[in-house]
Amino acid sequence: MSVAEELRRLQRAADVNDGHLQRLQNELRLLDIAREAKRASSRQHTAQARAEIRRLEANIAAIEGRRRPVTAAHLVASPPVTPPAPSPAVPRGRLEGAVAALERQSAQLARLRAQRQELEELLRHAVAHYPQYKITENFDAQNEFERAALARVMNAA
Repeated sequence: MSVAEELRRLQRAADVNDGHLQRLQNELRLLDIAREAKRASSRQHTAQARAEIRRLEANIAAIEGRRRPVTAAHLVASPPVTPPAPSPAVPRGRLEGAVAALERQSAQLARLRAQRQELEELLRHAVAHYPQYKITENFDAQNEFERAALARVMNAA
């Protein structure tokens, strides 16, 4: 085989390898884009879940706050001489509906907390068993929720 044929063969092999390399680089870019999209989706879902938790906790605090002043007023003031007349301001059906809604929200809050604990356990496992991926570097240190979650994961790990 002549030198020219050998050079042409090597050039074709180099071109084929360049094509493979280009294809692999394109696949890597697509994987990076997909990973970033999943990460963004996860952050959005987490933010929505946190907002829902804050809303539910605010509802619970508001309801507890409504109960406390009535109790506090009775503790400070002398007991009423006659029992108070039932208040027709809030219909019984509406009150029962509000209690049922609060119970649903409480159950949802419990499910969200259990889900958060499960996800934190999975994250602890991943951090402990896959240090080469540097998972903790993906947390935003400026975000108070992510900082708190990272602290919980690192303290338990």
